[in-house]
Amino acid sequence: MKKIFGLMLLCATMVGFVSCEKDDGGDNPLKGTLWSYDDEVTVFEKNEFTRYIEFVDNQNVNIWDTDGSGPYTGTYKVDGNTVYFYNLYNAYWRQYYVKGTFTSRSMTVYFSYDYSPDTGYGNLYNDVFTKE
Repeated sequence: MKKIFGLMLLCATMVGFVSCEKDDGGDNPLKGTLWSYDDEVTVFEKNEFTRYIEFVDNQNVNIWDTDGSGPYTGTYKVDGNTVYFYNLYNAYWRQYYVKGTFTSRSMTVYFSYDYSPDTGYGNLYNDVFTKE
Protein backbone atom coordinates (compact mmCIF):
# COMPACT_ATOMS: atom_id res chain seq x y z
CA MET A 1 0.00 0.00 0.00
CA LYS A 2 2.86 2.37 0.80
CA LYS A 3 4.39 1.70 -2.64
CA ILE A 4 1.12 2.53 -4.42
CA PHE A 5 0.70 5.71 -2.37
CA GLY A 6 4.32 6.71 -3.07
CA LEU A 7 3.87 6.07 -6.80
CA MET A 8 0.67 8.16 -6.86
CA LEU A 9 2.42 10.99 -5.02
CA LEU A 10 5.31 10.90 -7.50
CA CYS A 11 2.90 11.01 -10.49
CA ALA A 12 0.97 13.93 -8.97
CA THR A 13 4.22 15.84 -8.43
CA MET A 14 5.31 15.28 -12.04
CA VAL A 15 1.93 16.44 -13.37
CA GLY A 16 2.20 19.55 -11.21
CA PHE A 17 5.63 20.43 -12.61
CA VAL A 18 4.57 19.89 -16.23
CA SER A 19 1.43 22.03 -15.84
CA CYS A 20 3.45 24.88 -14.32
CA GLU A 21 5.91 25.17 -17.20
CA LYS A 22 6.10 28.61 -18.78
CA ASP A 23 4.35 28.96 -22.16
CA ASP A 24 6.89 30.49 -24.53
CA GLY A 25 4.55 30.66 -27.50
CA GLY A 26 5.54 27.23 -28.70
CA ASP A 27 2.22 26.94 -30.51
CA ASN A 28 3.14 29.78 -32.91
CA PRO A 29 4.16 28.07 -36.17
CA LEU A 30 5.53 31.32 -37.68
CA LYS A 31 7.91 32.30 -34.88
CA GLY A 32 11.48 32.41 -36.19
CA THR A 33 10.58 31.67 -39.82
CA LEU A 34 11.65 33.44 -43.02
CA TRP A 35 9.55 33.58 -46.22
CA SER A 36 10.51 34.83 -49.69
CA TYR A 37 8.81 36.02 -52.85
CA ASP A 38 10.63 36.57 -56.15
CA ASP A 39 9.34 39.67 -57.94
CA GLU A 40 10.09 41.54 -61.13
CA VAL A 41 9.45 45.15 -62.13
CA THR A 42 10.06 46.59 -65.57
CA VAL A 43 10.11 50.35 -66.04
CA PHE A 44 12.98 51.04 -68.43
CA GLU A 45 14.74 47.74 -67.88
CA LYS A 46 13.95 44.50 -66.11
CA ASN A 47 14.62 44.56 -62.36
CA GLU A 48 14.37 41.30 -60.44
CA PHE A 49 14.45 41.18 -56.65
CA THR A 50 13.34 39.06 -53.72
CA ARG A 51 11.01 40.25 -50.97
CA TYR A 52 11.39 38.69 -47.52
CA ILE A 53 9.08 38.46 -44.52
CA GLU A 54 10.69 37.43 -41.26
CA PHE A 55 8.65 36.52 -38.17
CA VAL A 56 11.22 37.54 -35.57
CA ASP A 57 9.43 36.34 -32.45
CA ASN A 58 5.86 35.86 -31.19
CA GLN A 59 4.76 39.36 -32.22
CA ASN A 60 7.33 41.23 -34.35
CA VAL A 61 7.64 40.94 -38.12
CA ASN A 62 10.08 42.51 -40.62
CA ILE A 63 9.80 42.92 -44.38
CA TRP A 64 12.52 43.95 -46.82
CA ASP A 65 13.58 43.59 -50.45
CA THR A 66 16.94 42.72 -51.99
CA ASP A 67 16.64 45.92 -54.04
CA GLY A 68 17.44 47.87 -50.89
CA SER A 69 14.03 48.83 -49.55
CA GLY A 70 13.37 48.24 -45.89
CA PRO A 71 13.52 46.79 -43.43
CA TYR A 72 10.04 47.79 -42.33
CA THR A 73 8.68 46.50 -39.05
CA GLY A 74 5.26 45.73 -37.66
CA THR A 75 3.51 43.24 -35.46
CA TYR A 76 1.40 40.18 -36.17
CA LYS A 77 -0.99 37.73 -34.61
CA VAL A 78 -1.71 34.14 -35.66
CA ASP A 79 -5.21 32.64 -35.60
CA GLY A 80 -5.23 29.09 -36.95
CA ASN A 81 -3.66 29.24 -40.41
CA THR A 82 -4.27 32.99 -40.77
CA VAL A 83 -1.82 35.72 -39.82
CA TYR A 84 -2.95 39.32 -39.26
CA PHE A 85 -0.47 42.14 -39.74
CA TYR A 86 -0.57 45.39 -37.76
CA ASN A 87 1.31 48.57 -38.69
CA LEU A 88 3.28 46.77 -41.40
CA TYR A 89 3.75 49.27 -44.21
CA ASN A 90 6.33 49.06 -47.00
CA ALA A 91 7.00 52.75 -47.65
CA TYR A 92 9.05 52.09 -50.79
CA TRP A 93 6.27 50.18 -52.61
CA ARG A 94 3.49 51.89 -50.60
CA GLN A 95 1.95 48.60 -49.58
CA TYR A 96 -0.12 48.06 -46.43
CA TYR A 97 0.16 44.43 -45.37
CA VAL A 98 -3.19 43.20 -44.06
CA LYS A 99 -3.20 39.43 -43.56
CA GLY A 100 -2.04 36.11 -44.90
CA THR A 101 -3.02 32.47 -45.01
CA PHE A 102 -0.34 29.82 -44.72
CA THR A 103 0.51 26.15 -44.92
CA SER A 104 3.76 24.55 -43.85
CA ARG A 105 5.46 25.61 -47.13
CA SER A 106 3.63 28.61 -48.63
CA MET A 107 1.93 31.80 -47.52
CA THR A 108 -0.47 33.96 -49.52
CA VAL A 109 -0.03 37.53 -48.27
CA TYR A 110 -2.72 40.14 -48.92
CA PHE A 111 -1.86 43.83 -49.18
CA SER A 112 -3.44 47.08 -50.29
CA TYR A 113 -2.11 50.29 -51.81
CA ASP A 114 -4.87 52.30 -50.12
CA TYR A 115 -5.83 52.88 -46.52
CA SER A 116 -8.18 55.34 -44.88
CA PRO A 117 -9.16 55.39 -41.20
CA ASP A 118 -12.75 56.03 -42.33
CA THR A 119 -13.13 53.33 -45.00
CA GLY A 120 -10.33 50.87 -44.18
CA TYR A 121 -8.30 49.14 -46.87
CA GLY A 122 -8.96 49.46 -50.60
CA ASN A 123 -8.62 46.62 -53.10
CA LEU A 124 -6.57 43.69 -51.85
CA TYR A 125 -3.81 42.11 -53.94
CA ASN A 126 -1.70 39.10 -53.06
CA ASP A 127 1.75 37.58 -53.40
CA VAL A 128 2.61 33.95 -52.66
CA PHE A 129 5.68 33.53 -50.45
CA THR A 130 7.67 30.33 -49.96
CA LYS A 131 9.17 29.23 -46.67
CA GLU A 132 12.98 29.40 -46.66
